[in-house]
Amino acid sequence: MKSRNGFAAALVIFLVIALVVVGGILYVHYVYLPKMAAQNSNINQSVPITSSSTTDTVSSNTTSSTTPTSIVATSTPIQPAIEARQCVASMNCFIAAAQTCTPATVEWTSTSTLFQVFTQTSQAQLKLGGLNSAGACSFSDHVNSLTLSITPQNEQEWESAQGVTAAQIQQQLQATQAQEQSSVGSTLTCPVVPKTLVQALTAWSNGAFSFSDLNSENCIVVSATGTKAYVSTSNY
Repeated sequence: MKSRNGFAAALVIFLVIALVVVGGILYVHYVYLPKMAAQNSNINQSVPITSSSTTDTVSSNTTSSTTPTSIVATSTPIQPAIEARQCVASMNCFIAAAQTCTPATVEWTSTSTLFQVFTQTSQAQLKLGGLNSAGACSFSDHVNSLTLSITPQNEQEWESAQGVTAAQIQQQLQATQAQEQSSVGSTLTCPVVPKTLVQALTAWSNGAFSFSDLNSENCIVVSATGTKAYVSTSNY
């Protein structure tokens, strides 16, 4: 009887140990291992995020720090455009600019005699456009207005010399005025050697006006209507 009880006790102990072992195996397989796998998965997922964030931060910092350097390295100074000298009505100012063909403009009023009878007063804008590749100065003369008149003395002298009446003289004056008005609004542009241009302008300012003084063969005349013609100052 004692032997049977001992066997029963040993059996119970064995079963308890077996249950503990089996329970441990089940715990490791179904609880511990899945839990560790989940933790490892979370760790692996968090690493790229941290790396990406770090990379983005570094990239952002790099861009921010290098952008100003790039701008400074590629920037070039802007050359200001040369503004034309405004000589207003001073021919002396314009002649001084013509010596080096510095861009300039002047409003010039000149008086000349036509047919040794009529007095012509013209208002023009003269302009210097700078030197071309050949060293010639771009000079232009834009006619703003033209008026013709005759003094009483010239009218009397013409009547006596030509045997014409005052009415005929006025008719001739009006016809000449209409013919000269065709040049109003036109622009003559010529390439002129600076030295020659200075000499011509000096003569003009002293009352001796002639386009032939420019000594230029490659001039362009543009009429008020836009018609273009190539002329020589010797026959203009």
